[in-house]
Amino acid sequence: NTVVERGTLAPGFSLTVYGEVPKPTSLSFGPDGRLYVASGYGVVYALADADGDHRAETRIQFAANLPVPLGLAWVTDTLFVSYQGAVAALRDTDGNGAADNTRLVVTGLPSLGLHQHDGLALGADGYLYLGQGSTCDHCRERDARNGTILRFRPSGAEFSVYATGMRNPYD
Repeated sequence: NTVVERGTLAPGFSLTVYGEVPKPTSLSFGPDGRLYVASGYGVVYALADADGDHRAETRIQFAANLPVPLGLAWVTDTLFVSYQGAVAALRDTDGNGAADNTRLVVTGLPSLGLHQHDGLALGADGYLYLGQGSTCDHCRERDARNGTILRFRPSGAEFSVYATGMRNPYD
């Protein structure tokens, strides 16, 4: 059965609404099965489908006060979030569904200009990879980290530029 809850789709495609988050910027499923969604309004939400109907019945605030979070990546029980100027590791140590432990992993990233840092991904080599946007479209960058793919260990160690020549690498 074809279901189209919003908009128009080609024949044979369906669209249902799983959950709603204002200004979503990144998605990542957690080890608990919940869908974590970063919002451009500085919040990471956790959405859960408790009854298996493919729709989230609950939406809770996992973390807040993160300026422009654009990347999410899970490493075991820790959610790494890239936001303006930094990458933080967030954990829910008391099991209440909200992050109560924050560790800054990388700070001082260039975040002013046309783009900032974007999506995060965990590589098979154990490094986290982060897209770092350029400050402009056609200029010489002042900071060699702009317009690159950065990589670092989840501890923040071994930080380096992995690839150059990018404009705005996003996921």
